[in-house]
Amino acid sequence: MIARLSSRFDAWLWRAREDHTPLLKRYAIQLLQLFTVILRDVRFGTLPLYAASLVYTTLLSLAPLLAICFSVLKGIGAHNQIEPFLKEVLSPLGSKSADISERVISFVDKIQVGVLGAVGVAILLYSVIALMRKIEHAFNDIWHVRKPRGWAQHIRDYLSILLIGPLLLFLSVGMTTSLQHAQVIDAWLGVHFFSAAAESFFAFVPFALFVIVFSLLYMVMPNTRVRFVPAFAAGLLTALLWKGLGAAFGLFVTESASYAAIYSAFATLILLIIWLYVGWMVVLVGASVSYYLQNPSNMTAAQIHLDDLHAARDYWAVRFLCALLPSFYHDQTGLSIGQIAARLHVPRLFLETLAEDLESSQLVTAEGRFDPVYIPRFAAEQMTVAQVLEKIRQRPARAYEAVDHLFDAADKARDSVFAKTTLKDLAFSTGQNT
Repeated sequence: MIARLSSRFDAWLWRAREDHTPLLKRYAIQLLQLFTVILRDVRFGTLPLYAASLVYTTLLSLAPLLAICFSVLKGIGAHNQIEPFLKEVLSPLGSKSADISERVISFVDKIQVGVLGAVGVAILLYSVIALMRKIEHAFNDIWHVRKPRGWAQHIRDYLSILLIGPLLLFLSVGMTTSLQHAQVIDAWLGVHFFSAAAESFFAFVPFALFVIVFSLLYMVMPNTRVRFVPAFAAGLLTALLWKGLGAAFGLFVTESASYAAIYSAFATLILLIIWLYVGWMVVLVGASVSYYLQNPSNMTAAQIHLDDLHAARDYWAVRFLCALLPSFYHDQTGLSIGQIAARLHVPRLFLETLAEDLESSQLVTAEGRFDPVYIPRFAAEQMTVAQVLEKIRQRPARAYEAVDHLFDAADKARDSVFAKTTLKDLAFSTGQNT
């Protein structure tokens, strides 16, 4: 019964055509699809593994990371702002957040960056870079990016984050503490409106900065071009989840007296590890949201079996090339993978692999580093379908004579049909719908 209902739900959710669906209903279906694939990634994907790995690396790198932030803030005379920020991040731990924050800050105070020497500073930076590289690796896996940053890009991007992050921290905590002086300004101006308006404004500023930080994280960390709108939407969702789950975790901590009875002195450490895991899961879920918002065709990749698409690789290779030709002949421009996916109604994941095969076969050329556009490398009026298939097919070394004769006969029968049709005939035929 449950399996039958689940099958019907999948058929309605994933196989229904959206061309004639009302706009509001279409958006509702897309949100439901997004929720479904995110839930699938959390339950069956690698997000829990990356979150657990990041918890371990965070515990090892927390002190060096705070030491670098401390040094940056000390340069502008704002090093005392780390402890309020740490208490804010650890606020779901309740009364234990103050104790953890004080212990961490006291440990960071003992790290004298100026007297560590070259080797000590190098180890300090390596600990922080190791954390950021692991974050990048998790984001690249979510975005299906195979090529990580080079070392020059690592240094440039990571140092930028380490310099901008503490400044945003100072701005957030500084605006929050400004609430304490609202009454003074109110009395000096002789009005009573300012304090209420300032209180509402400054109460919103820390949340807004959370959104900005998460949005920048989603735009900078993956080694690909992430558009602003998906990153901002994911940043807003992550900030809301962070606040909501933080409040729920705070209630859990207040009701977890049994943890202290069972684990004694280790209870605080265990609760800290649990909260770090929840926090990283929230951040990784936000990264998945930004990925699917920018690549909506990949939401169907879980339902469309990619093995079936690869089995029809020859067919989709020809469709891919035919989709490129009209744009190239009319405007001398290529198409991105996202544009081709929208035209062919095929998941981007499959088309990215297919594009690599076509590029290695010298049938197309990719222009641009991030989200490249593809243009054909052949004269469409001379390239036949048989020639395309010959280029993209990788035939293994001949070993079995009977099998070789069979496939040779099949190739000859195929060529008798495909050798008479050029790609230009297909791409500009009146019956094509790509």
